[in-house]
Amino acid sequence: MKKTNWNKAAAILVAFVILLTFGACGSKQAADGSYREYSDVNLAAVDGNGKGGISKAASENQADAAPAENSKPTYTGNRKIIRNASLDLSTEKYSETIKAIEKATADLGGYIEQSQETKYDDFSYTSMTVRIPTEKLDEFLGKMDGVATVTSKSITSDDITASYVDTESHLKALRTEQDTLLELLSKANGLSEILEIQDRLTSVRAEIEYYQSLMNTFDNELEYSTVRIEVDEVRHEVVTGEGFWAKIGLGLKESFYDVGTGIANFFSWIIIHIPYLIILAVIIVALCAIIKKLKAKRKTKKEKKNAGQTDSADVSGQK
Repeated sequence: MKKTNWNKAAAILVAFVILLTFGACGSKQAADGSYREYSDVNLAAVDGNGKGGISKAASENQADAAPAENSKPTYTGNRKIIRNASLDLSTEKYSETIKAIEKATADLGGYIEQSQETKYDDFSYTSMTVRIPTEKLDEFLGKMDGVATVTSKSITSDDITASYVDTESHLKALRTEQDTLLELLSKANGLSEILEIQDRLTSVRAEIEYYQSLMNTFDNELEYSTVRIEVDEVRHEVVTGEGFWAKIGLGLKESFYDVGTGIANFFSWIIIHIPYLIILAVIIVALCAIIKKLKAKRKTKKEKKNAGQTDSADVSGQK
């Protein structure tokens, strides 16, 4: 009988211990759950007196956020694609081509970011960088086909969706943390806690400025396409895809042009160098006059000498 009572007492004790164990586990899980929810919004770990730091909360918050950052993002909107282009143009009508490019850029709501002109011999060369609204890039490139001969064209597309979404998420999280820190700062007690919150707030604001600058760059590149244009002035524009007879015609045209240019350059050279030619002519005339005078003197001497020899011969004969 006693043995039976002891068995019952032991069973009751074991059951009581088990209940206490489950109750403690349940309380710990509830406490952990509430703390995680508290730290998910970047709140500081505060003790019973309302004091505490932000280091533990910030570290646990980062630990909770790590899996989300490493997970593959999903894109629900349009993809973020940067489109740029480059053009090489050759033209006989250089000034008209430059004006046409400037007009097309302004008409489509773009602007010239950079332009540099170089002159060599009788020709000019310009390197330009223009920014065109992305949705009007194809229209702009179409206009360029009509202002000059396009000798080279390339278009690039850069998908920055992943970088854009990642940067946007970082910026959103940092702003949320900033708001939380400002709220904590207004409720902080003690100098050490205030300094700790302000230190973290300074770091967060620096990161916000960095990511906001990155977002501004992304938005600008997405809104405006960059077009690099090289304009080369030539004597004759080369038409791509020309046939046999067209090549012969172009060759004859080049030959006649070279002959005409040569004659024009010759007469231009003469006109430009007239002063030097006049001086040279005077020198030549003077030299010719001197040479002629010297020859005349030499001839006179020779004649006198010959006359003297003749007189001597006559005298000898008379003797």
